[in-house]
Amino acid sequence: MLPAIFVKDKIITGSHHGDAFSKLTEEEKNAEELLSGFLDNDHLKFITDDEIIYLKDIIILRHAQSDLRVEDGPVTSYGRAQAFKAASFLKQLCLIGYNGFCSPYLRCKQTSAIIREVCCIPFETDLHLSKQTNYESSQDFLNRIIETLDLLPPKSLLITHTDFIQNILTITHLIKENLKSVSNCSITYIHQNRLIMLAREVNGC
Repeated sequence: MLPAIFVKDKIITGSHHGDAFSKLTEEEKNAEELLSGFLDNDHLKFITDDEIIYLKDIIILRHAQSDLRVEDGPVTSYGRAQAFKAASFLKQLCLIGYNGFCSPYLRCKQTSAIIREVCCIPFETDLHLSKQTNYESSQDFLNRIIETLDLLPPKSLLITHTDFIQNILTITHLIKENLKSVSNCSITYIHQNRLIMLAREVNGC
């Protein structure tokens, strides 16, 4: 890992922290948000003693409404309408270069099929995006999410579950309080460690 300074959405590296600091402008040296840490280029993240900053674009969608009367139920007709509206909204964001990943649950796979159809991006099923299982401790679940974030490419669209979304936001320190609810097909958009959207519902969903 490289010694680095994170300031104003820029990463400045050097042979040591003093070297990196010497490359800053006077304005950058006096910036309040200046952080000292290390750049992990392999996983596109900046690491300090207190936090991890992921230098990736990550769009996270909760699956569409599903039939709760059966285990791992399919998406409902209303859920399909939700997914199509969310897909139309996502298409406007210009998803060139994005890769899609979805939880193996049926409701996530069916939601991803609609997003793939409208937005024309590839999707893979990824076990790492599953909700917390009965066999995982809270710490094990957090570790799984961190591993997932490490392995994501620079631009990713994830279709997953409420608990996964809540914990991503906790890990990345993007919100101060726990996100209590995440609506079906709501969109959370993290751009280079900035929260652009937080569980945003698409109009009409």
